[in-house]
Amino acid sequence: MIRLTNARLAGVMFLFYIVTSITRMVLFGAGTAAGLTSIAQDVSIVRLTAVFMLLMIFASLSLAVALYALTRDCDADVAVMALSAWIAEAAINTVATVAMLVLLWVATGAARAIGADAVAANALGILLLKMRGWSAIAGATEFVIGSALYSYLLLRARNIRLMIEGVAAQ
Repeated sequence: MIRLTNARLAGVMFLFYIVTSITRMVLFGAGTAAGLTSIAQDVSIVRLTAVFMLLMIFASLSLAVALYALTRDCDADVAVMALSAWIAEAAINTVATVAMLVLLWVATGAARAIGADAVAANALGILLLKMRGWSAIAGATEFVIGSALYSYLLLRARNIRLMIEGVAAQ
């Protein structure tokens, strides 16, 4: 019965991950077109985006643990590698969330800055915006590695339904 619960949890968390990811991209993707000025004007949207990023991290970790529980009997070493990849993705997304909140702080400070402070704030803001792109690439790479490994394990198990029911019957 625990396997059935893990399978259901994995399905729900996968859908939740998709919804939070798309919502995060829609919210923050449109808000950063003009740079720091746009971010300083849309403080509530940036904060809401940070909440969605945290929800996405939670969904990713929950999904990773549920899939690990389903696949560890097939090949424990590969399952640990997949779990580790998704934990790395969550860590990268956590750093990106903190960077986005720092970006918000810099953007609101840059609106009031003058002279050299304004130049420094703009330079830091540009770096943090670039870091957002870099972390997206690194996080997506880790997600793809973990997904490929979990897919391999699920395909190796042949039939997920039989795997869940077979263990539940024992």
